[in-house]
Amino acid sequence: MRTITLLAIVISMSTLAAPQKLPAPLAITDPKLISSKPNANVEQNQQSLSIERLFMTRSVGASTWSPDGRSIAFVSNISGRNNIWLVPATGGWPMQLTVSDQRQTSPTWSPDGKWIAYVTQPDPKLAIYGTHHIGVSPAGGGEARILTRALDRMSTEPRFSPDGKFIYFIADDDGTQNLCRVPAAGGEINRPIAGRLMLYSYSVAKSGEVAALITTPDRPSEIFTLPDGKLTRITHVNDAFISQVKLTTPEYVKFKSKDGTAVSGYLYKPLDYVPGKKYPAILRPHGGPVWAYYAEFTHLAQLFAANDSAVLYPTPRVSTGRGHESANDTAADRGQQDCGQPLRQVP
Repeated sequence: MRTITLLAIVISMSTLAAPQKLPAPLAITDPKLISSKPNANVEQNQQSLSIERLFMTRSVGASTWSPDGRSIAFVSNISGRNNIWLVPATGGWPMQLTVSDQRQTSPTWSPDGKWIAYVTQPDPKLAIYGTHHIGVSPAGGGEARILTRALDRMSTEPRFSPDGKFIYFIADDDGTQNLCRVPAAGGEINRPIAGRLMLYSYSVAKSGEVAALITTPDRPSEIFTLPDGKLTRITHVNDAFISQVKLTTPEYVKFKSKDGTAVSGYLYKPLDYVPGKKYPAILRPHGGPVWAYYAEFTHLAQLFAANDSAVLYPTPRVSTGRGHESANDTAADRGQQDCGQPLRQVP
C-alpha cells in the first residue's frame, strides 16, 4: 500500500513539473462594434431592444390563490409601483387592488375571501430604510387601511386567523422578532410570542394553533407551539449538542451616541469571565445598510468567546427594529450618524 501511495505521489509531481502552455491572451472587444442581425420574425412596427426599453419591462411575483380558487392575488409594478393586483384564474387583464405610491408585497387572503392583507411601505422616499407595515384591503376593491402604524416597527409575514378576525404577523423590534396579532378591523396589537428571542417563521393551523421556528442566544432553532397560550418546545434536535458544550449567554447592552441617542448590541463575554481582567475584544458591525443583530444563536460569537475573547455585535441607529424616526434620521445619510456609533460602544 505504501509503494502504491508513493508511486502516485511521484506521478502527480512529475505531471505538475511538466511545462505548462499558457493560453493566448483574450482579445478585447470594442462594445461599439457589437451588433446582431435583425430577427426575421419581428414585425415591421417593432423596434430593437435598447437600454431605455429594457427598463420598461414589468415584474410579477408573490402570488396567492383565493380560497374559492377563482382568483389569484399577486404583486406587480404594472403601474410603476409594486402594488397588489387580482387576475381571474381563467386568465385576463388584472384589476389593480391597491392604488398608491406605496410598495406592497406578501398578499394573503382572509378565509372567507373578502379581504386581502399584505405588507406595505407607506413612505416611498425612505426606500429600503422605511418601516414596513401590515395593510388590509377589501378583495372587491375599496379603501385600504394600515393596521400597524401605532406599533411603528418593521412588520412582515401576515396571516389571517382561521375565523378571519385577526391577522398575525412578525414584528422586528429592538434586536428581536416576535409574533404579533392585530384585529383585522384594526385595534390593539398583542404579542402571542414575545421576549428576547428570534422567531424566523410560523404557521397557523385550521384549529387556530400556532407553530413557530424560534432560536434564542443560548439555543439553536427548534419548533415551538402555543398550547393554552404557553410557549412549548416540541422538538429536541439540539439537546445532545447543548449537553456537550459550554456556552456563554450574551448581554443586550445599551450605549449613548454622540447626540444622546441610545444604541444597543449583544455583548458576548469570554467563557469563565473574570471581572476586572483584560481580554481581547472583537467589534463586529453588521452589514446593511439596514438589518440588525438579533437574539439568535450565533455560532461565530460562541467560538470567539470559547477562545477567551469578548465579542460585541453592535446595532447602530441605521438598523431595523427602531421605527420610522430612526429610519428617517439615517436615510440618504449613510456613514454619518451611524458610522462612529459602533466604535463608541468599545470602552
